[in-house]
Amino acid sequence: MRKNRTYLLTIQKQLKLMLPGHPRILTCPFCRAEKEVLTLHSGNTIDQRMWSDNKTEAPMLPSVSYVQKCPQCGKFYIITRQEYIIEDSKWGGELGTLGYEDMLKAFHQLKEEGFVDKDEEANVRVLLFHTYNDQYRYEESDEPELTQVDKDLFLENVTWLIQNCIMDELMLAEFYREIGDMKNAQLYLDKFQTEEPFFQKLKDEIQRHILENDARVFEITNL
Repeated sequence: MRKNRTYLLTIQKQLKLMLPGHPRILTCPFCRAEKEVLTLHSGNTIDQRMWSDNKTEAPMLPSVSYVQKCPQCGKFYIITRQEYIIEDSKWGGELGTLGYEDMLKAFHQLKEEGFVDKDEEANVRVLLFHTYNDQYRYEESDEPELTQVDKDLFLENVTWLIQNCIMDELMLAEFYREIGDMKNAQLYLDKFQTEEPFFQKLKDEIQRHILENDARVFEITNL
């Protein structure tokens, strides 16, 4: 059996296919319940999709969520804080991906508990940013029913990211566009200069959305 597994590992690496590894067993810091999350032996970026808010998805290189929800008590915790063991008798595991409603609850809980440092807070805020945009991201998505509280939090969250994390002029333009501040979006877009064809196409696409007064995230995979 081990010999066959070694053979499969060799073939997977040669073909650059996704191969799950032994799961990490996380322990909830609140109720001590365990949860199996995915590790990978190998993967690739075939069919990867990218969006203007800097989110990427690769079916053959999936990412485990930075914030996890306990399946028993329902509380949230940051994956890098928790102790874990590797279960070497199993393969696979889950990603623990959160939707917007769960991520909203997680953000409020984690913010109230306090973040270890600014990097940790930034990672949680980026995840909140992406899950908010997920409601518009996919063609099959229905029009979300968002309250003014949701919209105000989105504005506060992206403003925090702009002030604390984003230095690149192109990304500043995009983040300002996504909160509807087209004046500052245009200001930073005009400052951004590039000779790289991809970034020039991205700049042109952001410009088009600014002129259309369109604040929604857009896909950039095929630019």
